[in-house]
Amino acid sequence: TATTGRMQTKLFEPSIALETMVMLDLNLNDYQLRTRYEATELAIVVAASLASWVIGKRQSTGFITNGLDQLSAHSQPIPIPPRKGRAHLMRILEVLARIRAVETDPFPALIRQQRVHLPWGTTLLIITGSAEQPLLDELIQARRAGINPVLILCGEHPNHRQTAQIGKMFDIPVHIFRSEKDLDIW
Repeated sequence: TATTGRMQTKLFEPSIALETMVMLDLNLNDYQLRTRYEATELAIVVAASLASWVIGKRQSTGFITNGLDQLSAHSQPIPIPPRKGRAHLMRILEVLARIRAVETDPFPALIRQQRVHLPWGTTLLIITGSAEQPLLDELIQARRAGINPVLILCGEHPNHRQTAQIGKMFDIPVHIFRSEKDLDIW
């Protein structure tokens, strides 16, 4: 300030960028039978939209699902680690384009397995059709471990409102999407 003769300020940029991990549940048992097809397709659209939005904000995002990917060696996709950039988004969208819902292992087990590899402060976007107690317990554990879970419920299910109330008690945001119109509003 003394040298230039006018007030100088220094602006500091944050030195860390927190990551986002999108976890998509495509276990058929977690979706209502009568709306299963529409709800799983909605979940895929929500996952693609969120990944695109996060990467559009120049933040790192990763992706994992328990759905069937026939191009994967074990018929399940390998976790896509968080990265930035348009090429990374295209990789995530390619997986989402070919993924299918199947009957598979319970989703909370996948969260537990992946949660230990996530750095502190990661935002964990959980997209599923229903949230039973084991899933909620896993999200509470993630919150305690310094991870920021966000639960996104897709399709129709009788316990969605109750799940939202439980999430509020534990400071876990819960969003309910019944159609793509809900995504436009959000």
